[in-house]
Amino acid sequence: MIPTLEVDKVRITFGGITAVDDVSFDLSGQELVALIGPNGAGKTALLNSISGIYRPSSGEVRLEGRSLNGVPVHKIATGGVGRAFQHAELFAGLTVVDNLMVGRHRQLKGSLLSMAVRVGPYLRREVAQRAVVEEVIDFFELEQVRNRPVSSLPFGVQKLVGVARALCMEPRVLLLDEPSSGLTRQEKEDFARFMLRIRHDRGLPMLWVEHDMQMVMDLAERIVVLDHGVKIADGAPDAVAENPAVRTAYLGVDDTEMTRAGSPG
Repeated sequence: MIPTLEVDKVRITFGGITAVDDVSFDLSGQELVALIGPNGAGKTALLNSISGIYRPSSGEVRLEGRSLNGVPVHKIATGGVGRAFQHAELFAGLTVVDNLMVGRHRQLKGSLLSMAVRVGPYLRREVAQRAVVEEVIDFFELEQVRNRPVSSLPFGVQKLVGVARALCMEPRVLLLDEPSSGLTRQEKEDFARFMLRIRHDRGLPMLWVEHDMQMVMDLAERIVVLDHGVKIADGAPDAVAENPAVRTAYLGVDDTEMTRAGSPG
């Protein structure tokens, strides 16, 4: 069975700096995979290579067996890679509904005249796409804020709107870049609930960059760990938590040094 997303020996360089070095892993089914590592480990650079913002210096990214190397960003997005950004990246002056309609733009093809007067086939397409948006609004329990400008919403709700917009594109895989950053504990718990709903109700594999280790241990099926651009672990949460290389990356000392430092005398 072909994985939904394959990252195959991807290397990303900027001049003489290597941000990601020969990293490989894949996602299939309904997997919720956390991508973790210290600051500067290459996590966001790797997400950028998957979504086409960066082009790998070598290696390949594949979606359902099809190479994404060299494919324009907009075609990767419309072709099945959905992404929610760390800072939401919404249209602040538009309402929640209008922001989500942006995620349906590829289904609203038509001439400038048909878009301006909104009649005929274009109007029928718009009605159909608004029905999809309303279903996503219901899924994320955004009914009460649907007509409010996103700039007037709490940051945690804006984060949800960013994920909702990505889902409106009907992706085959969903990339989440630090969705819990800047959220309160209650907002994180609400966000976690929707992540689980996406996984179980939508059946989407998700690649999730996260710094909140409690959330990672509670939610992730699998964890991929990067350190200085190199993959140092890939496995179940409990196994990764006990991995000496992971402990060294996060704590800055290995188990031997920790034991020696804690020994008397």
